[in-house]
Amino acid sequence: MKRLAGTWYSERGSRLDLIIIRDGLLEGHYTRPPGKSQGSFRLVGMVDPADFEGNRCLAFSVLWNNEFVNQHSVSVWSGQYRDAGGHETLDMVWLLSEETAPGDDWTSTRVGSDVFHREPQK
Repeated sequence: MKRLAGTWYSERGSRLDLIIIRDGLLEGHYTRPPGKSQGSFRLVGMVDPADFEGNRCLAFSVLWNNEFVNQHSVSVWSGQYRDAGGHETLDMVWLLSEETAPGDDWTSTRVGSDVFHREPQK
């Protein structure tokens, strides 16, 4: 489980700092790339405490609200920690839900994916 803890970087330049609390509970901070928003955002989540052939399922969420900004949105990531011969990744799918007026509900949720690595990607 300690392998999952630490700092991760997305291919888009975001930084993820994960801490394993106990019993599969995660917490930490998500920092977007420079110029996207100020400061970091708290995250909470869960991880399977027992690996399956080196993989672990995990999920976490971020409320895009901090001391600098309230973006009226929340994101969730769900996916797997993988260790392929010492090359660790977090392969994740995300949903971003934004607050919208009732007539604009169709625009309120976006779907995407991220791969996080231990080192920043060029």
